[in-house]
Amino acid sequence: MKKITLLTIFTFCFSAICAESNQQSQATNATQLEHEVEYASWFNQLNQHLIGTKHSYFNAMGIASTLNATLSLPESVQIDKDLLLPPQVNVMNELIARNDLSNEILDLLVTWCFKPSIQNLCDQQTLLDKHLEQQPENLHVYFQPIQIALQQNNSELVSQTLQLMALSKSNQYTHYITEEFNEKIDAYIEENPLPPNYIQAMIEDSNFNDALQQLDAQQQQQRIKQFITTAIKMSYAMLYSPPQMEPLYRLCKTNQAFLEQCAAITQVLINHSNSLNAKGLGYAMLMGIHESRGRTKFLEVVADKQERYRQQLQCLSKATQSKTPLNDFLDPKYQAIQLKVSNEYDKIYELAMYIYSKYKDSNPEQINPESCYTTDKK
Repeated sequence: MKKITLLTIFTFCFSAICAESNQQSQATNATQLEHEVEYASWFNQLNQHLIGTKHSYFNAMGIASTLNATLSLPESVQIDKDLLLPPQVNVMNELIARNDLSNEILDLLVTWCFKPSIQNLCDQQTLLDKHLEQQPENLHVYFQPIQIALQQNNSELVSQTLQLMALSKSNQYTHYITEEFNEKIDAYIEENPLPPNYIQAMIEDSNFNDALQQLDAQQQQQRIKQFITTAIKMSYAMLYSPPQMEPLYRLCKTNQAFLEQCAAITQVLINHSNSLNAKGLGYAMLMGIHESRGRTKFLEVVADKQERYRQQLQCLSKATQSKTPLNDFLDPKYQAIQLKVSNEYDKIYELAMYIYSKYKDSNPEQINPESCYTTDKK
């Protein structure tokens, strides 16, 4: 994997972002800005390192993070994105051409290859072909193709794609980093320590006073270092984004010719998804199907299930919250749950159970997640 010469520009780019952000805050001084720039430079070097390895997943994470930085540059930063993007996308196209791409890599590349700013530079067709070929029974891989078919107003392609979607067995999309990548970040930080000044600035941040006051200096250092490490890992996990599902919802709600296929798709979304939003979409689609066919009783049944699901999620979400959220963010066990490779529902439930076990004795109002499964929702 060849390196991108222009990546070195990002030290300046990050500096410019930090500068703009800090100029907007009267409380930020020049020293803090220097610490942020130092950290941004360190992060830039991490991305360069990932791109320079001989590991496709690490390469994909590094280039996606770099593209994210480029596309996030504010207009006030005097850097020509058109100069930066082509060589970065070239690296992504080199990845797309490889034959060792895992599902996690393909999901990530699809997320970024179809960004409007770079879609004309990226080898989209080769990527889609590989995505479909590798996971033909995964509903997730068809969301981009169905959107393209609808945009092209290609009725034959729409019909063919919906037929394949109806035959799907599950709907699984990547929203996490792998254990191997988790360990890679730990190893990199061990060999390339986080900037000490940045760690110290975080310790001195008044927002962390309550969370750190019971710890000695060494414990504070360790706790903040772990917090930053987790934040770095989460930033890479956030490079994934769920597919756009609204085109499918609109199609199934308005086109009765596809009722049979759409009905099959709703069952996959509701019963075999690792995504909270996908299950909600399944209920919404099924309600639309029953409504369009005048099935009032079926509509009421599904509407009731959808409402109970919505209330359950709302309750669990509240149960993950405590009166001291920063203490939780600094909690190693809380961080470990956030980084687990699990479906979204299991993760929110586990977080809620942990927060409840942590605070139930000190806070009588802390929600017991088990109460979210009763008819009386909080």
